[in-house]
Amino acid sequence: MKTVFSSHSEVAHVWAQQKQDEGRANNIFFEGDTIYSYGRHFPIARFVKPDVILFTTRSYSTSTSGHCSMVQSAIGRGITILSVFNPCATCENQHIKNLDNIRVNMEELDEKRIRATTYGYRHIKESIARLNTFRAYVKLFRIKSKLPSKLRKVFNMDDEALQIILDEERVEFDKYREQENIEAAERAKKAEIKAQEVLRLWIAGEPVRVPYGLSNSYLRIKGDDIQTSQGARIPLKNAALIWAFIQSKLGTGYKAADNGDSLERRVNAFFHPYEVREITLDGDMLIGCHSIPYSEFERMAKELHFI
Repeated sequence: MKTVFSSHSEVAHVWAQQKQDEGRANNIFFEGDTIYSYGRHFPIARFVKPDVILFTTRSYSTSTSGHCSMVQSAIGRGITILSVFNPCATCENQHIKNLDNIRVNMEELDEKRIRATTYGYRHIKESIARLNTFRAYVKLFRIKSKLPSKLRKVFNMDDEALQIILDEERVEFDKYREQENIEAAERAKKAEIKAQEVLRLWIAGEPVRVPYGLSNSYLRIKGDDIQTSQGARIPLKNAALIWAFIQSKLGTGYKAADNGDSLERRVNAFFHPYEVREITLDGDMLIGCHSIPYSEFERMAKELHFI
């Protein structure tokens, strides 16, 4: 089993699959359910259930912030992320500290909302999101009866009163939103042009970093591997079988089964620790957190003279 990887991004993706117990690359590593930046003093995130992750709200350095961004981008769809100060909390006292940190954060957001002249809506919206995290955390660890009075007060906050504040702030926010949307659209247009240029260079083999936030993953041949734009690698020698697998599932609306056919098991072994979760009717594939359009596989197949 491979445990040393070539990039931080690849380590993050392997951890997010939870198919092996350890892995590392330079300054980021994981052990079991937890992934760390630099050392065990800085846990980034931890799986507490197969579909629930505790993700740190701490900040430390620019490089650690970069590690956190990579980990977050590697987390697949359908996973609930609860943002807390200490993702490795296990005892009651540590849970209470995490909840109190959320309470303080909500108070800070409310102070910002009161001072804000334009964006109070965003602060109250974020505060409500933090409240939802607070309640989900309490229910997850079944500690409602253990809450001190100040935290019980947070848990029992009046949702209707918060909604009234949200609606009032929304009215003010909408006055500024139209112009902001125009400016944002212009920025997005410029960013898309730049992203497509960077992507073209990346596909051509240039050592550039593909921007985060692209809706799809892209492929290129690099040495003995097919690389994805999110940092994963697939051995080039397995490409023919993978292409055959895609063709066999094209138009079927394939979704992963616990006990697939022999071809499916062989392909998943090639992708390990990633798992083929779905192939749409159009041939787009969801592998782990990667959403790869059929056009990318078709382009690879042409480059490799499969078609």
